[in-house]
Amino acid sequence: MATDHDPSTLDAAASAPSGGVPRHASAKERRGLGPFLSDLKAEVQNQLSRAEIPGRVPGSGAGRAVVTTGATAGATAGATATEPTTSEDTTGHGFAGSSAVGPDRTPERLPESLPEPFGRSAEDAAALATAALAAADHAGAEAVAARQEADAARADAAAARSEAASARATAERADAQLAALRAEIEAAHREFASLRDGLDDAQERTRRHLLIAWAGAGAGLLVAVVALVLGF
Repeated sequence: MATDHDPSTLDAAASAPSGGVPRHASAKERRGLGPFLSDLKAEVQNQLSRAEIPGRVPGSGAGRAVVTTGATAGATAGATATEPTTSEDTTGHGFAGSSAVGPDRTPERLPESLPEPFGRSAEDAAALATAALAAADHAGAEAVAARQEADAARADAAAARSEAASARATAERADAQLAALRAEIEAAHREFASLRDGLDDAQERTRRHLLIAWAGAGAGLLVAVVALVLGF
């Protein structure tokens, strides 16, 4: 078993490429990282599937320990040095891990910087969605209030229209009554004119009759006077 003070460990770590597998590693050692990467990928996908928003890695999942299986530990037991591994990011952005897996190593936690971009973007998206929902609710409430005000104004306009119609009907009835009264007054004027004409005719006849009566009385008086004179 290699120790931390073994010079071969430093050489192996220095010769390890960015993929986490030394250049001089055998095919068996290269295949031994497959289960670990598969477990890591499954864990990340599981965390993404549990998130409330698609693509979100919840903050509570940050720092969760990745437990390796016995097959993975046995496959990496023959490694001469602690090998840096590179995890796969399912979102297309790679991140490097520094967890060492071996028979004498305890599983390390995932880097806490993994979920921060996703958490921030998801929290920002959730905040924007919440703000949009609040704005939509406020706009809906204002629309409902405006609709209620419009309905009230429409009802007031209908009431005013009915009152105006009743006032117009009352005015028309008053005009009809005034026209009937005017017709009655004109008929009374005509009757008064006819009565005055009849009165004038009666006065003329009375005057004529009086003249005739006075003329007859004068003639009779004259005959009486002549008879008295001739008789004596």
